[in-house]
Amino acid sequence: MPNQQITAGQRPRLDFWHPTRIRQPTLVLAGTDDPIIPLINARIMSRLLPDATLHVYDEGHLGLLTKAPELGDLVSRFLLDETHRGPR
Repeated sequence: MPNQQITAGQRPRLDFWHPTRIRQPTLVLAGTDDPIIPLINARIMSRLLPDATLHVYDEGHLGLLTKAPELGDLVSRFLLDETHRGPR
């Protein structure tokens, strides 16, 4: 699977995974101004994953750096949310 990272922004490549294989709650983060991975990819992914939450933020591809306090808090709340935890 070499060059997948290079082609990831060019077209959706879903042939190497199947959404039903990912059963864990998933937080999908996407920026409205991302020139590398279009927002539509995150919208598609969040619809295909059975237990996904989509969060769209006003920023580009580096949102986790430029909006670190806001998105870091969001990720922390998602991970600590008891409703996302299945049986142990």
